[in-house]
Amino acid sequence: MHTVQDLLGDVPMVHLCERNIGPYHDESAHEDDDFLPLIRLLVNHNPLVFATPVYWYSMSGRMKTFWDRIADLLYHHKELSDQLQGKTAAVVASSASGKPDGFEMPLEKTFAYLRMNYAGCWDYIFPLEKNHDHNQWQKSLALAQWESLKQQALNVN
Repeated sequence: MHTVQDLLGDVPMVHLCERNIGPYHDESAHEDDDFLPLIRLLVNHNPLVFATPVYWYSMSGRMKTFWDRIADLLYHHKELSDQLQGKTAAVVASSASGKPDGFEMPLEKTFAYLRMNYAGCWDYIFPLEKNHDHNQWQKSLALAQWESLKQQALNVN
């Protein structure tokens, strides 16, 4: 949360840790959790930024559960998956040693499968003091790209 605020300022955020999102089930057993309302919220925004700390070379467990649930859209709520098409998504990763090789691949492939535009990944490295130059560089990239993405989204609408 703090990384996103530092990179992009005061933007609307959803905290997955405050949502009840059950794991994927092939019979769509979690129709009453927070996943579908969250997707209905997301389809009204463009661009989208997904932020996660890096855990064991990948996204957090909560983020992975969220992406696993995308299968619900493909099999049970196709109209919502269709509304994600053409949206632009970026990723923010925070870690102690930088984004590892292969970190982006699952997200990049998922965005492609959903026919979303992938804008890349910005990463912050902690502790902030020791990694100030890298983080400032990432912040300048993120701010410039964020403004460009918002402008592109306005031009599409």
